[in-house]
Amino acid sequence: MKNVFQEICAQFQNPDRLYRPLRIVHNHFPRIKEQDAYIEHALKTGLGGFVLTMGVSREDALADPAAERRRDADVYMQDADCPDWERLRVFIDKCYAAGLKVWLYDENTYPSGMAAEKVIACDPDYQVRGLVCQAVDCRGGKGAAPMDEGRFLYAAAYPRVDRETILMGGAQPVGTEDGRLVWKLPDGEWRVLAFYTKKIAYGTCFGRPYPDMLRKDVVRKFVEITHERYVKYLGEERVRRMEAIFTDEPSVATHGCSSWFDEKNAVAAWTDSFEQDFPARFGYELFPHLPEFFYATEGDYGRVRRDYWRLVADTFAENYFGQIGEWCAEHGIESTGHLYGEESLGMQIGLNGDLFGLHCRMQMPGVDRLYATEPRDVIPEKTASSAMHLMGGRRTMSESSFHFEYNFWDQKKDVLPENMINSCFYQYVLGINNITSYYPLDQFADEDVARWTTAIGRTGSFTMNGEHRATALVLIPMNAAWERYQPRSYKYWTVGPMTVSRWQTPDLKALEKLYGDTLLRLMDSRRDFDLIDEPHLGMLSAADGCVSNGHETYDALVLFAAGEPDEETLPRIRALLRAGCRAELIRVGNDYAEPWAALLRDFPSRVTPVERYEDVCAEFAPQLSIDVDAAVWVRHSLLDGHDVYLIHNRADVERSFPVEWTGEASLYWPLTGRIEQVKAKNGELELKLPAKDAVLLVR
Repeated sequence: MKNVFQEICAQFQNPDRLYRPLRIVHNHFPRIKEQDAYIEHALKTGLGGFVLTMGVSREDALADPAAERRRDADVYMQDADCPDWERLRVFIDKCYAAGLKVWLYDENTYPSGMAAEKVIACDPDYQVRGLVCQAVDCRGGKGAAPMDEGRFLYAAAYPRVDRETILMGGAQPVGTEDGRLVWKLPDGEWRVLAFYTKKIAYGTCFGRPYPDMLRKDVVRKFVEITHERYVKYLGEERVRRMEAIFTDEPSVATHGCSSWFDEKNAVAAWTDSFEQDFPARFGYELFPHLPEFFYATEGDYGRVRRDYWRLVADTFAENYFGQIGEWCAEHGIESTGHLYGEESLGMQIGLNGDLFGLHCRMQMPGVDRLYATEPRDVIPEKTASSAMHLMGGRRTMSESSFHFEYNFWDQKKDVLPENMINSCFYQYVLGINNITSYYPLDQFADEDVARWTTAIGRTGSFTMNGEHRATALVLIPMNAAWERYQPRSYKYWTVGPMTVSRWQTPDLKALEKLYGDTLLRLMDSRRDFDLIDEPHLGMLSAADGCVSNGHETYDALVLFAAGEPDEETLPRIRALLRAGCRAELIRVGNDYAEPWAALLRDFPSRVTPVERYEDVCAEFAPQLSIDVDAAVWVRHSLLDGHDVYLIHNRADVERSFPVEWTGEASLYWPLTGRIEQVKAKNGELELKLPAKDAVLLVR
C-alpha cells in the first residue's frame, strides 16, 4: 500500500508540482514566440503551472484602454479560425510536455458570467435584476417625488421611528400620477416607500450590463459560450488533463460593486421567478412584506428576511455553481474560484446570499487574498476550508496578490517576497492549500520566487494530504445575520481587512464583530475550528461526547444565541446533545435569545453558557499546548498515522517557547528545507520560530 507520508518526506527538498503555486496569465497572454520564455521561467522558479484563458495575445498595443477592452471582447471565444485558439493550444501542449499543471479561467476578465459581454449580446433580457426600495422622508402634508424606473409594485407611507425602523400600523396610501409618487399625510414623521423590480445598472469592466446569475438559462448560455467552446476548440483530451476551471467573483447585484454599480436606491438580489418561487416555497406572498424586508418594524420582520435570503442563496447555488460543478464533473476536472464579498457576513449576504452554502457546491472552494502585508482576516479562508472538509474534499484555493498595497494603500514598499511568503503560510494555517498567483513575480529575483514556490510546495505537500483535526465546530449565525441585514442605497463596507460591514445596521455590526472576534480568539488560543451552516447540520452525528461530520470529529459545537433557527435546526441540535455532544452557547447582546436559551435549560450538563467570546472553548484542549502569545497559530492534521502540526509565527519578531511533548519529533522547515530530529526533555520541546516563518512539527 502506498505510503504518502514517506513519499512526501522523501520529496521534501523538491516537492511535486501538484503542491506548488500557479501563475495566472490571462490579461496579457503570451504570443507563441514568447511562450518558451514563460515555460523556462516557470521551470527555473519552481512554479506548478499556469491558469490560462482563451487569451488576447496582442501583436500591438492600443492607446485607448476602452478600445483595447472592446477588441478583447470581440475576439474572446470566437470560432476556430481565431488565431488565439492556436496560441492557447500550443501553450497548453508545451506546459504538458514540461510537466506543468494547467487550469482554465472562465472569463475575460471578471466578474465571471458575462463571457466578455457575449451573454448579454445573445439576449438583452438576460440583464441582472434587482428588488428596489425607493424611500422619501417627509413631515406630513402634501408631497410628491419622481418614480423610479422599473415594474412598479406598490407604494405606501409608514410612520418613521428612526433611520432603521418604521411602523407597519398606521400606514397611509400613496398614489401615482404622471410618473410621480403623490401623497397627503397627517402631521408627523413619515417614510414614503415605493417598491419596484427592474433591470439593474450593475456594469462589468467592459461597461456593459452584468447578466442575471440567478437564472438557470442565463448561466447555461454562459457555460455554452465558455466551457463548451473550450472543449470544442481545445479538444476533450486537453481539457480532461487539466486540474480545474476557475470562476472569478460571480455575484448578485447590490450596492458596493466598486465603480460598476449605479443605482440610487436600496437594492436586493432579484430574479423574476422569485414572484412564484417565494410563495410556493414559504406559503405566503412576498410583496405585502417588503417594508419588513427593507426596514425593522414592530412585527416579526425576521421571518421574511430569512426566507428571502434562503431563496437567493439556494437559487444562486443551484443555477450557477450547480450547473458549473456538474459540467466540470462530466469533464473530469474540478470547479474552483472565489466569490465577491467574503470578509463579513453583511458582504456575504448582499453579494452571495450565503457564502458557505455556495462553497459547498464547488469541488475546490476558494478565496481572494487581496493583500499580503500583515494578514488578519480569517473568515474567508475558514469558510472555504470548512466547506471543503465538510464535503470530503481535498483542496482549497487562494487567488493571492498585492492588490490593496498597489491600488489602495500606497504601500508598494511592502511588496516584498517576505510578505508574500508570510501571507501564504498564514493562509495554509487557515486551511488553504493551493495558491494561484497574481503576485508581481517578474519584479522579484528568480531565486526569491523559487524560495517562495518551494516553501509553499513543501507546506502544501503535508497539509493537502493530511486529515484536518480541530477542537470546535462553529455554527455560522447566518439566520441571525439575515434578520439584521438591511439593503442599503450606498456601499456599506470599506476596502480592506474587516469583519464588520461598517455602514450596516447596528445590530448586524454587533453580531459581525462578535462572530469575527470569536473565530479570531479560537485561532489565537490554538483551538482550531471548522464552520458549518444550518442546512448541513443533518450531516452530523454524535458519540463519546464529540460531534462528527463523517470526515472529522470535534470536541464541541459552538452556537450563537441569536436569530430564529431553521425549522430543522433545533431538533437536530437536540438529537446531537442527547447522543452525547457537548455545546457552548455564546450570548449575543444582553441575553440568550429564545429558543436558544431553551437548550441551556433542557441540557444543563451538556450546554455551557459563554458570557464573553474570550471564554469560548476555554475548557477544551488546544491543538497543541504551547506557552506563547497569540501570534503563534497551529493547524493539526493526521497523515498516515503521523501527527502533523503546522505552526506559524505571525509576528515580525522571533518567538521562543516550550511545546508540551513526549518522545521524539521531527521538524520540517518549509522555508529552508532543513529537517531536524529532536527529543523532548522533561515533557517539553524548546522551539525557536523566526519572524513570519512556519515549521511542520511531526510525530
